Amino acid sequence: MTRKTTNSLLAVGALLLMVPHHGSGQAQIREPDEGQLRRILLPAPTGPYAVGITRFVIADSSRPDTIMPELGDRRLSIWLWYPALRDSTVELHPYMDLPTARALAANQGIPEGFSERVVGHALDHPSPAPSPVGGWPVLLFSHGLSWPVSYYHTILGDQVSRGALVVAVEHTHGADPVVFPSGEIVPWGLFKDWGDDIGEDALREYLPTWRDDLLFVLSAVRDGGGIPEPASSILRASDLRAVGAFGHSYGGAAAILAAEASPEIVGAVNLDGSSWTGGSPYSVSAPSLYLISGVNEAEFSGNQWKSGEAFLLEGVVQGATHTAFSDLLTVFRHYSRTMGPRGRMHPNRAIAVTNELVARFFGDLRSGKSVGELAGGLAMSDVTVHVR
Repeated sequence: MTRKTTNSLLAVGALLLMVPHHGSGQAQIREPDEGQLRRILLPAPTGPYAVGITRFVIADSSRPDTIMPELGDRRLSIWLWYPALRDSTVELHPYMDLPTARALAANQGIPEGFSERVVGHALDHPSPAPSPVGGWPVLLFSHGLSWPVSYYHTILGDQVSRGALVVAVEHTHGADPVVFPSGEIVPWGLFKDWGDDIGEDALREYLPTWRDDLLFVLSAVRDGGGIPEPASSILRASDLRAVGAFGHSYGGAAAILAAEASPEIVGAVNLDGSSWTGGSPYSVSAPSLYLISGVNEAEFSGNQWKSGEAFLLEGVVQGATHTAFSDLLTVFRHYSRTMGPRGRMHPNRAIAVTNELVARFFGDLRSGKSVGELAGGLAMSDVTVHVR
């Protein structure tokens, strides 16, 4: 394997920890005991609003499902996270649906009942909070390759609690698995055989599909097309004058490409995602923040993304790992020894830093602050930020 391929695969290796490697067999599931099935409380949102979730499916009639043509139009499962009224009578939204939890348990050899012990803070279909004058700012979110949206409860919930709508796209065939709200399961299906060569060219060629997913969802939010209630009413309280896009890893790259393609998206945040250019750094044409985990600094800093027609701020979260931009270390460190590097930074600190940086960047960007002011506003004790 070439050095270039090795470097590029660092962006994917952590993403695919949850994907069964074909031909290697499944891990043996340990028998759960009381110690393994302890209650795990996710970090609480820091903003003043309660957090609600509602889910729906929309179909893009202009694009067929190229992985499974028999499915017809490309359908997308959407998680709408919204500021809500606090209501102790409303149940919490489950951390993870059962098919996803079972797939994770089988792949990683952790107790099947683990997801029932994970306690988040998002409510299941609560009443929305009254919107501010002008509406809620909107953030589009794109997950990492093979990782369902449910892995990102903490970061998505925190952005919502501060006063934003988050429209999280679960890319069909891009999560293992995608489970529609109806219970229909669409399998992981991007690649048949991972092997030693993950298919860098194939990943690069497929990335525009994820970009177009984000753009289609944005158009649906803007026009209201095909969105059912109650999501439709909630989204009518949107402020679409300054939409942001953010994502993790492969989804982070898709967020930058979407921001470049739509004048409605004012900027993007990429959480530890490669550019997939296969060579020199990609020059951005939309204001962007690129956050790199400390373990990837040597491989990613300066050689993935750079300023072009628009500025790029690059920040390194010292002591963090690729998985620290999600809930995975917080949840699965109790069970699995196959998570790879865990870093020096505590998972709760890593996610708190990420939450703060994402909120500051989009808030300052909407306020019209200069590049220097943006960079200064992102300064933290364990994060170094500069214009790349």
